[in-house]
Amino acid sequence: MKKIPVLLVLVLLPIVLLSMWMNTLKEEIIPLEERGTLSLENPAQMKAAYLAELNSYQPEIVLLGNSMVGRNVNHMLLQSLLKRKVSKFALGGSSSRWWYLMTKNVIVKASPAPKVMVLFFRDQFLTDPKFRLNSANQLMNEYFYEGEELLVEELSYDAASTLYRKLPIYDKKHFVNEEITQGLKNTANYLTQTQPKRLANALDKSFDESKMIEEIITIQQVEAAKARSEQLFDFDHQIDRSFLPHIIQLTKDRGIQLILVRIRARWAVLGEPENPKLTKYMEGMNLYLKQKGVPLIDYTFDDRVKLSMYAEGSHLNEPGMNEFTKQVFAGDLKALLKELRLW
Repeated sequence: MKKIPVLLVLVLLPIVLLSMWMNTLKEEIIPLEERGTLSLENPAQMKAAYLAELNSYQPEIVLLGNSMVGRNVNHMLLQSLLKRKVSKFALGGSSSRWWYLMTKNVIVKASPAPKVMVLFFRDQFLTDPKFRLNSANQLMNEYFYEGEELLVEELSYDAASTLYRKLPIYDKKHFVNEEITQGLKNTANYLTQTQPKRLANALDKSFDESKMIEEIITIQQVEAAKARSEQLFDFDHQIDRSFLPHIIQLTKDRGIQLILVRIRARWAVLGEPENPKLTKYMEGMNLYLKQKGVPLIDYTFDDRVKLSMYAEGSHLNEPGMNEFTKQVFAGDLKALLKELRLW
């Protein structure tokens, strides 16, 4: 008897999903903004596609990061304001491992190389090589490997996680998930007599980040920030255990000007005091970056970035993203490029 509810759920869930998809199929999605991150069903193609975009479009400025740039900067608007070609590579949920791999295996290999790479980060996570190690993006990182990537293995994985990743089932889980997902899509296409592209648009609209429950996402982000260990707030301890020195060296060797941007996290816009350990951490980072000749634009205490511009967590809403891009970031970046004699 106890199995009946479970069976009902298994039977009803596809029906509910199909109903939701059919409702959203009634209208096409018009993208609010060109994200700059290629949307490919096969992630194995992403690295080559990103490099192809760089080589064909030849942007002068590349924006790199996770949703802190993906949701916070309208790169097409930035491009129109600066009158410079801009590409944006923003993989939501990615961490410093992916940023390092993108720098090493994609951006510095572009021909010609971009003049500027702007890397966005939040608080102390830039120097945490194990951040989001067990997330869904763990396997995604490996699509950007070239060879064994010994530095990633050394900094990010311990013996236990390395052993787990060598299990035969590990590198199959992604493909099993893809097959199941594609099967459901094919069924939905058949039952609704809908073109695959329209179904993909309907799914994107149904599960868009803007439909997340803001309070839950915000609480999760705040709790995640509090959960970091003591060592992660010790910049001197973390710097040589992070990918940051390697990202700096890779861009320097290729003649690319690296610029770091620290976004204004929600705790700051709410007027909460900065963690004293984070304050000391940023003092160490500022000193280190000055020694390395890497500019930092820090928006943490910038009152031009207002609460009304935010959606959930530290993400901006669409009007806020456009306002930040136009009224704040474009001018700051242009001024800095002039100072660096890159304008």
